[in-house]
Amino acid sequence: MHFKSLKSEKLSEKVIKEFEEMIEKGALKPGDKLPSERDLSQQMGISRGILREALRTLESKGYINRKPGGGTYIRELTYSQNTGQKLINALKHATYLDLLEIREILEQKIVELAVERATDEDILEMEKILEHCQNANEYDPKMDHAFHLSIASATKNALMANFMAANLELIKDITTRTHNNPNRLKEMINEHKKIMDAIKARNAEKAQKALLEHLHNVRKAIEKSFEETEEKEDAKN
Repeated sequence: MHFKSLKSEKLSEKVIKEFEEMIEKGALKPGDKLPSERDLSQQMGISRGILREALRTLESKGYINRKPGGGTYIRELTYSQNTGQKLINALKHATYLDLLEIREILEQKIVELAVERATDEDILEMEKILEHCQNANEYDPKMDHAFHLSIASATKNALMANFMAANLELIKDITTRTHNNPNRLKEMINEHKKIMDAIKARNAEKAQKALLEHLHNVRKAIEKSFEETEEKEDAKN
């Protein structure tokens, strides 16, 4: 096994990340014994104090088992750790279209619950965000996401809102690229308004229909962007 030399900036966190990545990739397996603290700190180019801090955190997370006088070993991950790691890996390798499919399922339920649970204050927040977007000269991903998150927040389900926030963060780069033109910006604002108006009217069916229309157009814009990128690459070759 070989450990990378690490530089500055919250070294203990970098050490933790290095171990987690090695465990994820199978470079460190359950039962593997780690080198001594002295050898390990030398390999990684860090102090033993920083290493000990990281090892304490890794032990508290259940990744390692430290035996006094017997060394430090990689532990077998629990079911919940394995499940969490699989989810993280899946998200890392998910395509934009994978993420959109998940979003379609999740956000349909979100707008349904928002219709039932949104307060006057929630709807006012949606209106303020939409007004900001209408007055903008260019696409602002923060305000786009803020609109969708305001709907998720109106469900009063924190877990659902957090899942929505994570999904939006993962597709942020591609949506910024595809929405950053005047025509698409205007279309997006109109689509958002239809969703908001349906929520305000307490019409779940209409809200879901408006949402699906919006997500269909998002998907089309992303697919078009991919096609244009491929055409440019083909032209270079």
